[in-house]
Amino acid sequence: MSNKKILLLGANGFLGSKLLELAPNDIELWLSYRGQKINNYQKQVKIDLLDFNSLRKQLKKIKPQIVIHAARIHPLDKDPVKANEVMQELAKIIKSIGAKLIYIS
Repeated sequence: MSNKKILLLGANGFLGSKLLELAPNDIELWLSYRGQKINNYQKQVKIDLLDFNSLRKQLKKIKPQIVIHAARIHPLDKDPVKANEVMQELAKIIKSIGAKLIYIS
């Protein structure tokens, strides 16, 4: 069994749900959701990507080695400058816990 712990941000979305379908069984996979939980999945956490303090606490608690960011930051769809600032802060938080970031959109 692999000891990789991975957090998938945006598991309810199009990209996240496709990644979830392809996920191997030999990893510890955590899923994030914004609205509703994903059916029949144990390791889930509600994460608001705009609440940096809460995000930092959740990541320190889960301690993933890899964070796959496939989430849409809905309120920032029309504000690329703010979206970039949020992504930079997310990257800093992930780096601070020693994890790797994979970003897809």
